Amino acid sequence: MTQPISPTVLRALSHPLRLAMLVVLEQGELTSPQLAERVGASEAEIRPHVEALQRAELILDGEEPGGLRAQTVGWAAIDRQLHLLAAETAAAAGADRQQPSDT
Repeated sequence: MTQPISPTVLRALSHPLRLAMLVVLEQGELTSPQLAERVGASEAEIRPHVEALQRAELILDGEEPGGLRAQTVGWAAIDRQLHLLAAETAAAAGADRQQPSDT
């Protein structure tokens, strides 16, 4: 059975810039200035996003000083978990709508 996705990982994946950073880092290790340039942002702009991705253990320190690299991510497992979460949320919302109100 697949482990559920942690809230920390879900939050980390919820920003388009973070997703772009992961895609770029999957191609190879980069320093923060290189990563910022590749995603079209400043170093100051990506710093909190790097920290969020590190907290979620989606990016790690690289082999080179100051380097960053993407953690190997089981995207298929994450995709399955997100679909299950969406289905459960939709089912719960449907059940809430079908219950008679007390008023």
